[in-house]
Amino acid sequence: MVSINTTIEVDLTGQCAAESIGHIQISGTGGQADNVIGAQIFPEGKLIIALYSTS
Repeated sequence: MVSINTTIEVDLTGQCAAESIGHIQISGTGGQADNVIGAQIFPEGKLIIALYSTS
């Protein structure tokens, strides 16, 4: 299983911010964690977190 999801930003420790920027809500809660867990429980599962790039 390959799980692909997007995020808004990633810090230097690998934590993803996928729901809001400050007080501005971008998406609903949930989903991101479900994708991570799903990729972990499947043998040979892969998780891809994509970021939008402007350069």
